[in-house]
Amino acid sequence: MRTIDATVLSSMKSPIRELMRYAPNALINVAPECEAAFLREYDEFTLEYLDTPKWVCEVDAVTKHIKISNKVFEIFWANALAFYYYWTVLQDETQGNAGKSVTIDIQSIPELKDACQLLQWAFSTCILKKESSWPVGMPTPIDTPEKGTPEYFAQEVSMIAIAFFLHHELSHIRLHHGKGPSDVDTEKDADFAATDWILNCVDENSPEFLKRAAGIATAVTVLVAGSLYTGYFDGDTHPRTYDRLFNILDRNITRPDHPIWYILTANLTLFMDNTKYRGLVPKGPFDTARDCVNAHVEVLNRIASTQ
Repeated sequence: MRTIDATVLSSMKSPIRELMRYAPNALINVAPECEAAFLREYDEFTLEYLDTPKWVCEVDAVTKHIKISNKVFEIFWANALAFYYYWTVLQDETQGNAGKSVTIDIQSIPELKDACQLLQWAFSTCILKKESSWPVGMPTPIDTPEKGTPEYFAQEVSMIAIAFFLHHELSHIRLHHGKGPSDVDTEKDADFAATDWILNCVDENSPEFLKRAAGIATAVTVLVAGSLYTGYFDGDTHPRTYDRLFNILDRNITRPDHPIWYILTANLTLFMDNTKYRGLVPKGPFDTARDCVNAHVEVLNRIASTQ
């Protein structure tokens, strides 16, 4: 039996509760072609929401119990919103010339500045594990955003990101990963299984594939951002965060000029511009967009080696 424990939503103060109630449907909607397989493979699990400033997204594969906190939703939504504004400005500046190098002053663009401040709030309260109300005057999720608005984009992309992480946890169940601490190999297997579930049923060159891949990219780039803020890039219980980012998508994308590589580059640059590593953003030129992402990974590897 599938059980959703959403008890905390009734008392939750964070406006992210408007988004959290969509997560169960997102598990199927992220890959509707696989609905029959989902109902067959995952006929029994519990999804429990937590109201805590801590990042919690975990599964007990034996009891089939998944826990996810509101902080995960807050960070994903804030990242998706900030990326929307950053990507919009980037597109305007490059005017379709994807190889053009531009510098974006986050502080000079009010909407982008606010979104980045919200993102910093979400990360800082998570890192400090500190309760803090949603910042007054900052953008907030709404129940039914109008299509084409920044809020609609943030909701759609962040829900794909959430669905990816939940499918990662479900994969631990499907792959019969048992008791004991996580290890790099089982986490890598769960990453690949979740990615395949979401992407394998759609053509690489379709808009649907790009939308799903962008959600997955958002999910894993957030892990890299957490590493930039904390200095911890994992490699103990999970693959290095930047390796996860590159390898998850590289095995599903054959084109080195696929738009997802440009999206990844923009999101990585957004985070590096928003931290003390702004001066380390690789400038190129690069032969392909994939090479540009790989250059970011190499920079991240050098940063990790100094921590």
